[in-house]
Amino acid sequence: MGKYEEIYSYLPFFETAKEKDICTWDGHTKKERCSENHVAYTVAYPVYKAKFLSFIEDVKQSDLIDTNYSLSLSKLGELDTDYIVNNIRKARLNDIRVIFTHLVRGERFCDGLWVKAFNKNLFPLLLKRLHELDIN
Repeated sequence: MGKYEEIYSYLPFFETAKEKDICTWDGHTKKERCSENHVAYTVAYPVYKAKFLSFIEDVKQSDLIDTNYSLSLSKLGELDTDYIVNNIRKARLNDIRVIFTHLVRGERFCDGLWVKAFNKNLFPLLLKRLHELDIN
């Protein structure tokens, strides 16, 4: 039995889920006139579903969050979703930790980052690579 069994249990969810299963979008983009000279814009934002938030919380509670994230990230390099998808097969455990930390922390600074990662299939890719590393 691997160290991250609880986290692996989300793999079937990610393999079958659609975007609507992880979030809905609220606060649709609109423009409103506040006064004669001022206009306010509201922008849509994701409202994540309980199952997905449970996954994020389980990752946070595990040792998959890198406390030296800033230093580790500088060693790993640019972490856009295409880079992660293209390099996940050779990722080491520390790389997986940096990627999970990047994703978990990143949503706070960029609404919809988790949706983008989900749509790029990052979560099952990370879970499968983590499982490979965990059983070897």
